[in-house]
Amino acid sequence: MTRSSRHPSYIIPNLDRALKLLEYLSAQPEGSSVTEIANRLGLPKNSVFRIVRTLAANGFLLEHDKIYRFSPKILSLGYAGIRRTNLIEASLKEMYTLRDEVNETIFVGTLAQSQVVILEQLPSFHHVKFTIEIGHRVPIHASAPGKAILAFLPQGEQRDLLDHIAFTRYTDRTIPGMKTMVQEIETIHGNGYALDLGEEVTEIFCVASPVFDYREYPIASLWLSGPDFRLSKMDLDQVGTVVREHALRVSREFGYDPSLSKYAVFKAAGASPRSAPGR
Repeated sequence: MTRSSRHPSYIIPNLDRALKLLEYLSAQPEGSSVTEIANRLGLPKNSVFRIVRTLAANGFLLEHDKIYRFSPKILSLGYAGIRRTNLIEASLKEMYTLRDEVNETIFVGTLAQSQVVILEQLPSFHHVKFTIEIGHRVPIHASAPGKAILAFLPQGEQRDLLDHIAFTRYTDRTIPGMKTMVQEIETIHGNGYALDLGEEVTEIFCVASPVFDYREYPIASLWLSGPDFRLSKMDLDQVGTVVREHALRVSREFGYDPSLSKYAVFKAAGASPRSAPGR
């Protein structure tokens, strides 16, 4: 006789509690305190405290003023079953088209805590090109894809993530701190795309735009990367517009409607697509 997977002898009590706690927090976008969680779930307060501190120490929860909520890391895990396959499939057509238009390496990646993990790439046809291993992670504050996602996160998640960024300096162009990053976010809001002009690697430029789902949540970035000696000669505003248009097309695959966007730049982009820069 086959025993149920919920049979008591198969259950690890603290793991069971942690999973129930996560399920509860998934329905609390503003987060909850240890006392609220304990009362709601009927669990000992000390047990809840140890669980949330363990989850926070591993990056799965964020804590602000003793309120715990999901971190971007837990969100990336939650979407993994859907996104890592479907995002690549939904992006490939636009990645090929964008690569053919600009002839630079095209990437798609998603947020994982304070980094962006690369899910797929299409190398440029140039002899000199920028490529990187699938699965490599780039810092959110020193990369175009990271900044593109960060700029459009819900305010609470964005604030929590900003509070945990170390602002490590990679080059003399790396964003040095919170004040400059906030100014950068305002610029990205106005443009709908982000630039990296050698902020992590001096000789590499990148242009990225967010990919949204039906809730206007930035689930990923679509971007191009190439050597500065080529991209510095291009009209990067025009390139950014093209990348944004292709990212919007991918976003539509996830139910995103730019006409309903709270950001004017995406409403305009969705209504009046423009052509790629000449090569």
